[in-house]
Amino acid sequence: MQSVAPLQPLAPLEMPVKPGPGQVLLYVVLSEVENMTISETLALLVEMGYQPELRYRQWKDESSTLQTSLYAVLKDEQHDPTTEIDSEYLAEELETLWNHVQPDLAVRCPRGLPKKSVGVAA
Repeated sequence: MQSVAPLQPLAPLEMPVKPGPGQVLLYVVLSEVENMTISETLALLVEMGYQPELRYRQWKDESSTLQTSLYAVLKDEQHDPTTEIDSEYLAEELETLWNHVQPDLAVRCPRGLPKKSVGVAA
């Protein structure tokens, strides 16, 4: 049987493509904000009480051109990985951010799906 190597950890400032089980991310895609500069967006987030952590993601598009996105992570939380996270969790914070950041799609809050339990034979 072939063994599978564990996933290599991301660089410390690299943004994950998707959250892990039980992980909740709340972030703003700074490279998509249209109504403020990056500096203005970061200043607003600090004024709102957040301590944004800058992260990035790079990839090559279909023409092999290197693309980069810049993110301000506002929350990176780990919850019970076996339980689904309530859909209303952080709803008020999202609403407030959507009212300030345009387009509102630049504000994201993905949640990691719970781990699937494996049945145990008796």
